[in-house]
Amino acid sequence: EEVDHYLVISMMQKLMQNAKMEFVKAGDMSSIERCDTYLGYAELLRMLVADHYKDIPSLQHLANQDSARLLRNKLLEDDRPELAVEVSTKCNLDTQSVWLAWAKACILSGQYTAARDKLSHCWKPRPGKLQVSSQQQNLLNNVIEYIEVASVIPMWSVAELLEQNPSEQNTQPVSMTTHLDSVRYAECLYYLHQYGTTLQLLQFHQRHNMLNKACALLLDRNVSHELFIEGLAEPCLRRGSLRDLLDQMLSLDTSLSLWDAYLMALCRYLSAKHLH
Repeated sequence: EEVDHYLVISMMQKLMQNAKMEFVKAGDMSSIERCDTYLGYAELLRMLVADHYKDIPSLQHLANQDSARLLRNKLLEDDRPELAVEVSTKCNLDTQSVWLAWAKACILSGQYTAARDKLSHCWKPRPGKLQVSSQQQNLLNNVIEYIEVASVIPMWSVAELLEQNPSEQNTQPVSMTTHLDSVRYAECLYYLHQYGTTLQLLQFHQRHNMLNKACALLLDRNVSHELFIEGLAEPCLRRGSLRDLLDQMLSLDTSLSLWDAYLMALCRYLSAKHLH
């Protein structure tokens, strides 16, 4: 005989709500929190039933993080990322990894608007801030790299992307000379402006040989001499494009008066490195 899952779940919720009311009267906060947790599990079961998921877990399975993690991964394999996020949230698992994997899958399929929405759950906007955590910088570098190479890497499922160990990924920007189309360039700029630092913006434009935009950024944001050296001058020196950088600075101000402080900083840097 087929079990009426909705009826069973409704009965469970009613019992837990009644128990919660008794605990409220008794002022038993820990038991109230436990009731809320199990009510969340019951709501999750209702979602699984509504989505016609066949292997409905027990409350005990949801309360066990290892079992809950297996359920989350199975949902991702079944292309049910929305439910995987719900499991992560209600079972107190890491949600960022799911949102990130889901966003990367969107990027690889060209669904950039959807990717923005998913990534908004991963970190808070801090446009133009100099101080951003190394974790956030690494996450941003990883997302930018996915956008940069989105047209040349294979399509992966969300589950496969989740299995990637972030600590094993290259979190430093790679040296790029490939052309970014206008759509992918706009996406990179969106994330850099929303979540990145001025240094990351400089490095991005230098990496793609957009020295005119990098120089304009120096003036627009009154970038410090230290960031100029680290994000622009030093990388250009390594690439052998310091002459190109100086030409761009000259094109923006033929008198070079706007660049006096930067050029003095560059001279000091070259002297310290015995490169003059």
